[in-house]
Amino acid sequence: SKGAAEIRKFLERGRVNRIILLSDGLANEGPSSPGELAELGASLIKEGVSVTTIGLGLDYNEDLMAALARKSDGNHMFVEKPEDLASAFGREFGNVMSVVAGNVNVAVTCEPGVRPVRALGREVSVAGQNVHAVLNQLYGGQTKYILLEVELEPGTVGTRTPVATVELSYLDMATKTTESLRGAVAVTATDSQALVTAGENREVMEAIVYQISAERNELAMRLRDEGKIEEGKRVLKENLKYLESNGAIDTSWYRDNGSVLLEMDQGGAEWGKIRKNMIKGQYQIKQQSAP
Repeated sequence: SKGAAEIRKFLERGRVNRIILLSDGLANEGPSSPGELAELGASLIKEGVSVTTIGLGLDYNEDLMAALARKSDGNHMFVEKPEDLASAFGREFGNVMSVVAGNVNVAVTCEPGVRPVRALGREVSVAGQNVHAVLNQLYGGQTKYILLEVELEPGTVGTRTPVATVELSYLDMATKTTESLRGAVAVTATDSQALVTAGENREVMEAIVYQISAERNELAMRLRDEGKIEEGKRVLKENLKYLESNGAIDTSWYRDNGSVLLEMDQGGAEWGKIRKNMIKGQYQIKQQSAP
């Protein structure tokens, strides 16, 4: 909260307003629970401020740090050894220097008969037919997305049905002007599985696989936290099969899940290290942030 007070003295439209929080221990002053820090992050993003959190060593609270970064749309990193801090700061400063858009607002308005169910990964607000998401900034060459699951009423084969309109506004960091884009989404009803398969967007389907896999990885971690080690292992095994069946076997994320499965019985500091790496991986997938 003190860092937030300092940066507020220099807030300016068109600048990258970023706090980098480095911690090697527990929160001992100010907000100290994941909920309180999440609230702080949510309030900061409204002011155009993001917080990148860097956990150093094995004694910091990764839940607190990830919650603050997530709610403010910052980055979250786990650095085990002090000698690796330079590369972590190098990545962060590289990101800050490459910001091309800020205050990115995405508004999705679903058509009557279309119900927004949930967003995968990134948090959004849903009010009736309206879905809203905020991204504090975009970096040059970066792709970020919002995956929204919707439920439609049954349609007649061959009928094209409007699904939603999407409006995007952002601050162009080069020109300091607000730009906007607008588009519409529609689908055609079919009873042909072949047409459904042919019409799939492979990039979107791959993103869905990773987001669902991250949810399962998080569930396995929670089960392990509760002492339900065998249940956690079962979830991870299912997750590995899910990744295999969707062609993601030759990926670092698949290997990470396999490593955790082999180490679920570890306790103490070793489990703490594994858990921090799990949260880092989940965060990178859900927020589409750089490793």
